[in-house]
Amino acid sequence: MVSCLEKAATIYSGIGLTFNLADCHEQIGRTASAWAGFHDTAAAADIEGQRNRAQVARQRAAALVPKLSLLRLVVSADAAAVSNLQVHREGVAVGRLLWGKSVPVDPGTYVISATATGREPWNTSVIVNEPGAVIAIDVPVLKPAQSKHAISRLPQRGSSAETVSGSSAFRTGIVTGSAVVSAVALEIAVGFTMAANGQPILFTVRSVPIRRQP
Repeated sequence: MVSCLEKAATIYSGIGLTFNLADCHEQIGRTASAWAGFHDTAAAADIEGQRNRAQVARQRAAALVPKLSLLRLVVSADAAAVSNLQVHREGVAVGRLLWGKSVPVDPGTYVISATATGREPWNTSVIVNEPGAVIAIDVPVLKPAQSKHAISRLPQRGSSAETVSGSSAFRTGIVTGSAVVSAVALEIAVGFTMAANGQPILFTVRSVPIRRQP
């Protein structure tokens, strides 16, 4: 049912279709998609002068706020200073305006990656499934890329140099910092819209205060 509605939404536009798709997303647990869809419905209904429908859509969106799972990608000043740093979530670029922001996402597993010119790529995966919680992932300062000459001089497996170091010369996919934090209070701006691919276009999310758990 949802796949049919999603396909229809790429061809047709309408307040009823947007509302029904949001309703279906809520029923199958895609809370962030549902929340955004209800806000889209309310905005469209306002334009059309359909106040009652807009009110219902906003009420549905507000009811979802405590159930939202949020993902925050924390990029320190040192990490952000790396030239041409690109951060991706599931292969989709996350703009700098969203770094450090708590973004509503549908429950599931997400691959977070970072790349930059002349730097070693980094990636990790994170499970986001706790309602009302924020998962914070620290994007590390990317290490300078090894030159081909330097790589050729690395010790072979089983050599004495490797035995002394006790570790491999390269490690990728290491989570340098992550924490599950509970939001005591959460404020989400209404002006949230979603692109066709489900990625946020523009919104403001502020959660205060934040308590980090071990």
